[in-house]
Amino acid sequence: MDNTPEGWYRGLPIVTRGIFTAMFITTCLVQMGLLNPMLVILDWRLVYEKFNIWRIFTSVLFLGKFSFNFVMQLYFFASFGSKLERSDRFSAMPGDYAYFAVVVTFLIAVLSIFLNYPSGLPLLGSSFIFAIIYYWSRIEPNAQLSFFGFVIQGISVPLRPYALHDAHGRVGGGTVQGFLDDRWSCRLIPPLCFVSDIWMDVLGLGAAHIYYFLRDVVPMEYGKDYLKTPEFMNKLMVRAGAGQPGAAANYQRTPFAALWEDLSFRRPLSYNFGHAAAEKFGCSEMCCNPSVIYSGFCQVILTGVITFCSVGFFNALQGLGGAGNADPSANNAANASLYLTFAITGYLGGAFFNLLGPRVLMSVGCMTFAFYALAAYLAGQDDALQWLFILSGVVLGVGAGWLWTAQGALMLAYAPQDRKGLYISVFWIIFNLGGVIGGLLAFALNFDSSEDEPTSANAASYFSFVGIMLFGAIVAFLGLVSPEKVVREDGLPVTVQPCLSPAKEFLGALSVSVDKNMLLLSLLFFSSNYFYTYIFNAFNGVLFTVRTRGLNSAIFWLSQIVGAWLLGLVLDASRLKVRSRSRNGFWCTTIATTLSFLLGGYVQYFYQGGYRRDDDNRDLIDVTNGDYWLPCLTIIGYGIMATCVQVYSYWLLGILGSGDATLAARYSGFYKGMQSLGATLGWVLDLEAFGISYRAQFLVCWILISVALVPTFFVSGAAPASWLQLDDTTGVGLRRRSGSVCDTPTTASDDMTQSQSSVS
Repeated sequence: MDNTPEGWYRGLPIVTRGIFTAMFITTCLVQMGLLNPMLVILDWRLVYEKFNIWRIFTSVLFLGKFSFNFVMQLYFFASFGSKLERSDRFSAMPGDYAYFAVVVTFLIAVLSIFLNYPSGLPLLGSSFIFAIIYYWSRIEPNAQLSFFGFVIQGISVPLRPYALHDAHGRVGGGTVQGFLDDRWSCRLIPPLCFVSDIWMDVLGLGAAHIYYFLRDVVPMEYGKDYLKTPEFMNKLMVRAGAGQPGAAANYQRTPFAALWEDLSFRRPLSYNFGHAAAEKFGCSEMCCNPSVIYSGFCQVILTGVITFCSVGFFNALQGLGGAGNADPSANNAANASLYLTFAITGYLGGAFFNLLGPRVLMSVGCMTFAFYALAAYLAGQDDALQWLFILSGVVLGVGAGWLWTAQGALMLAYAPQDRKGLYISVFWIIFNLGGVIGGLLAFALNFDSSEDEPTSANAASYFSFVGIMLFGAIVAFLGLVSPEKVVREDGLPVTVQPCLSPAKEFLGALSVSVDKNMLLLSLLFFSSNYFYTYIFNAFNGVLFTVRTRGLNSAIFWLSQIVGAWLLGLVLDASRLKVRSRSRNGFWCTTIATTLSFLLGGYVQYFYQGGYRRDDDNRDLIDVTNGDYWLPCLTIIGYGIMATCVQVYSYWLLGILGSGDATLAARYSGFYKGMQSLGATLGWVLDLEAFGISYRAQFLVCWILISVALVPTFFVSGAAPASWLQLDDTTGVGLRRRSGSVCDTPTTASDDMTQSQSSVS
C-alpha cells in the first residue's frame, strides 16, 4: 500500500477523487482572484432567468477561505466520500454514486430556497459534505469511525421504548432510523465540531434524508424506484474506470451486491418476534421493514406532528381572535359551517378510512386547514371574499373529519393494551403545543395594546401558518405507512379488515351507532367539547384584557399537556389490572371535572360579585392584577378537566377497539362526530340571537358532563362487579362484556376477534 500523498490521492475512488479535485481547484482559483466567485455561487433567479444551470453544482465546490475549517471539510469529504462510494450500497452499479451526488446536490439547492427566498443560499459545500456523512451513517450503522486516532463506535441510545430488534437481539435491526435511533448520532459529533452554520448541516441532512426515503423506503413499500440511475450515466462511469470488474460488458451486479440490494432495499426483512410469539399470534409468516418508521410508536408521533402542524396551528390562529382578523364577526359563519360539516363527516369517517386509507385522509385534511387559513387572510383583506371564508369552513369540516378519524384510528390501533395511556398522552402533548404557541403569539402581539380589541395578524403570520399546515400534509404523505405494515410494540400485527364496497363501508360506519358501548358513551363524547364555547367565549372572552386572553389560552393548552401526561401515568399503571386502571381513570376524570366546575362556579357567581352577560361596565382583569391568580387557577382547572375527559374517552375507545384499525376508525369517527355535534350546539346557543345567560350556559355545561359520567361509570368497569355480572373465577385479561371493561382472561388474538365482532 502506497502511504505517500500521491498514493493516497490515487487511491480515492474515481467520483470522490473527481469532486475532491474540483473542490480544491475551485477554492484555490477563487482565493487567488483567477475566478470570479459570482460565477460560482447559487442564485435561482439566474438559473431560471438566464439558464445558469451550472450554479446548482458549482455552489458545492467552493469551500470558502483558506483556513483550518477548509482543510477539515476536505478531510471529511475525502474520508466519508470514499467510505460511501466503496460501500456495498454504491459498488454494485458504476454510476450509482455519481447519480447520488447529482441528486443530493440538486435537493440541497432546492431546500436552500426556504432559508433564503427566492435566490437560495449562495454556497452549499458544507451541506453537501454533511449529506454524505449522514447517508453513510445510515447504511453503515455498525462501522467504526477513526477520528485522529480516536475510534468512535455507533452506540445504542436508550431513548426509545419502542425499539425494534433484529434476529440477533440488537436494537435497530442493523439499519439506522431517525435522530433517536441507534448508531449514527454520536458519529456526527466530530463533523459538528467544525460547523460554522448549523443550518447548512440541516440542509444536508434534509436532502440526504429525502434521498434515503425515495431511494430506500419507497421501493420497499411501493415497489417503485424513482431514483434509478440512468443508463447513460452507468456507461459514462464505466468508460471512466468506475464500477466492478466486468461491469462494462453487461452492467450486472455482483452476486453479493445483488443479494444486498434485493434484501436490504427491495424487500422487507423478516421481523423476529421469537418462535413462541410467532406461534402464539400466528405471525410466523409475517415480515416487515426493520425501520423505526414502521413501529407503532413512531407512527403515533408522526400523527402528533401532523395534527400539530394542522389542528394545532388552527387553534393558534383562533387564539389570535376571529381567525387572526381584527373583526372576528367573519369567523362566526365559517365556524358554524365547519362544525356542522365536521359532525357529518366525522360520523362517517370510518368508511372513508377504509376506502381511502390514513395517508390520503391526513394529507388532504392538512391541505384543507391551509385553505382555511388562506381564505381567512383574503376575507380580512376584501369583504367581498367573505363567501370564500365560509366555503373554506365547509371544506375544512370535511378535511378535519377525515384527519381526526385517521388520527384516532391509528393512535388507538397502534397502542399496546398496557401503554395506551402513554401513546395518547404523547400525541396530546405534541398536538396541544400548537395552542400554546397561538396563545403566546396573541399575548405578544397585544402586549402593548391599550384597547379591548385584538391586533390583527399580518400577512407574514398567515402565510407562515399556511406553510406549516402544508408541511403537515407533506409529512402525512411521506411519513405514514399502511396500517397492515406496522408492527406494534407488543409484537402484535395491526388488523385491517378488507375494504368493502362504498355502500357497505358507510353502513358499517353507521352500525357503530347501535353498538352498546358507543350508546352508553355517546353523551360523554357529545359533552367533551361542548364546554369549550363557555370557556373561551363566556369566561376568557369577557373577563380579561386582550393580552391576558392570549396568556390564558396558552395556559389552558399547557395545562392540557400536563393533565394528559399525569392521566397517562394512571392509565398505564402496569401493576394494576385493566379494570382497576379504567376505574382509576374514571375517578380521576370525575374529580377533575367536579373540582374545576366548583372553582368555575365560584368565579361565575361570587368572584368580584359575579358577572352576567348584560354587564358591560365591569373592569377587565389583567395579568398584572393582584387577584389574577384565582381566574388563572380556574383556567388551569378547565384545561386539566378538558384533557381528562378526552384522553380518557380515547383510552376507552382503544381498549374496546383493540388492535383493529378498521374498528378503531369507526369508533374514532363516531367519537369525533358526536363531539363536533356538541361543539356546534354549544356555539349556536352562545349566539346573541338566543340571549342565553352565561350562568345558564355554565349550569348546562356542568350538568351535561356530570350526567354523561353516569353511563361511563358502567362502561369503564367502575361499577361493582356484581352489577356487571363478571366471571371472577379466572385470572386477569380483557373482555368487553355487558358493555363494560372487565377482568377476564383472553389472549391477544381472542381480543382482536372480539373487537371485530363487537359492531353489530
